[in-house]
Amino acid sequence: HGHAGDRDLILHYAVCRERGFACFGKPPREVLPTTSRLLVLNALIAEVAWGLENAPQRYAVLNACRAWAFAEEGRILSKVEGGAWALARSFEPETVAAALAAQQGTGGYLEPDVVVRLVEASRNSLAVALAAESR
Repeated sequence: HGHAGDRDLILHYAVCRERGFACFGKPPREVLPTTSRLLVLNALIAEVAWGLENAPQRYAVLNACRAWAFAEEGRILSKVEGGAWALARSFEPETVAAALAAQQGTGGYLEPDVVVRLVEASRNSLAVALAAESR
């Protein structure tokens, strides 16, 4: 009460349930609740916007890529896996490759206008998926 809460919590649950492993006890899929696609899409829209405004460009790009993969295929991916997913689809390959290089600490220049364009394309894909899910 009186606190907005953690807006990313739904994403943390989704990632832990889908990709986590138990060091002991039951597997995450048996312990954590499923998260509705609608809730995850809404959370990803907010997360992609936050990433563009607040995070390093490499984060914004790779986060947008993994959000896009969820919108298109319902897959929960890491940032690096999201970048590989986008590269396989040849979308802004130079920018995605530069973001992957920067993520791995080997440099990589990211053109700000292209970063914004990629993030906007991801947001559009999320909005389309959200509209389809809301029907």
